[in-house]
Amino acid sequence: MTSQSETGECSRSHLDIPDKYIRIVSELLHCVCDVFCTGQGNGKYCCPKIYFNHRCFSGPYLNKGRIAELPQCVGPGNCVLVLKEVLTLLINSAYKPSRVLRELQLDQENRWHGHGETLKAKYKGKSYRATVEIVRTADCVAEFCRKTCMKLECCPNLFGPRMVLERCSENCSVLTKTKYSTCHRCLT
Repeated sequence: MTSQSETGECSRSHLDIPDKYIRIVSELLHCVCDVFCTGQGNGKYCCPKIYFNHRCFSGPYLNKGRIAELPQCVGPGNCVLVLKEVLTLLINSAYKPSRVLRELQLDQENRWHGHGETLKAKYKGKSYRATVEIVRTADCVAEFCRKTCMKLECCPNLFGPRMVLERCSENCSVLTKTKYSTCHRCLT
């Protein structure tokens, strides 16, 4: 990872686009994706809603309070767009966003053969960027979410296409800020 100052790159190039226009375009893209996902196109690339289950164990990297402030869900829409938004929200919910970005960074050994996206994080005045692989098709979304949770050492149900209503099937609420592993489930 390199800081923004090391790459010599500006965040928005030389264009100064107001945030309200970026939000409007983002909302329009989600509307287009909603139409696309409701049968007017190929549903193969349509991501279902991704729920943030804030009652689940958030692991050592993510701030439980910030997770609770996230929207209940993101999507539906194009898989790459929805999952990029989910990962960005998670990175911004971290104690140290740069550390979460490093955990999510594409490693050459475990390739998804998905879509590489550059994500950014800011921490202590520095900007960081990394390429993260994101799946493109709906049939890979659930596994992608579970594997990403494993990388972040949190409950595998912290976010994903399944909403946790009262109690998580992993009984993760009894855990403290330690690594999530199968050992914890065996003890409970």
